[in-house]
Amino acid sequence: MGPASLTPAELAAALESAAPPELLDVRPRKERRIARLPGDGWIPLDELPGRLAELPKDRTLVVYDHLGTGARTAVRLLTTRGFAGALALEGGIDAYSRVVEPTVPRYAPDPADPFTLLQFPRPETGCLAYLLADRDSGAAVVI
Repeated sequence: MGPASLTPAELAAALESAAPPELLDVRPRKERRIARLPGDGWIPLDELPGRLAELPKDRTLVVYDHLGTGARTAVRLLTTRGFAGALALEGGIDAYSRVVEPTVPRYAPDPADPFTLLQFPRPETGCLAYLLADRDSGAAVVI
C-alpha cells in the first residue's frame, strides 16, 4: 500500500475548512518558478531529511510536486519520522490545476522531448491513468 494521499478536490475542500492543512512543495526551484499553490511552504525533496524541524508534526501536511511521485516519496519519509498527518497530493500541482484551479499555470511541453505524458483521473476507480505517446511515431499507450 502506498503513502496516504488526497485528491485535488479533497484538498480544495480542506483548504476551505476551519483548520486548513499546511502545504509543502518539494519540487526544485526551477519548477517552483512555473507554478505554486498560495500559502505553501517550500523544501526541495533532496533537502527534506535535513529540514524536518521546520515542519509541524501536529497538523495535516499536504505535500505536492509536479505529478505526485516526489510527494509520495516525501510522505513515506515524513511518516517514518513521526509526521502522522502527512498526505501526498494525487496527481500533483498538475492535477490540481486541471481539476480544481485552472488559473494555476501548467508546465509547457518540452519541444525537444519526443514523448508526451498526460495524467488524468479515472472516476470509475478513483485512480489515475497515464497516456504516454511518442510524437515522432504516433505510438501511444494508456496505463
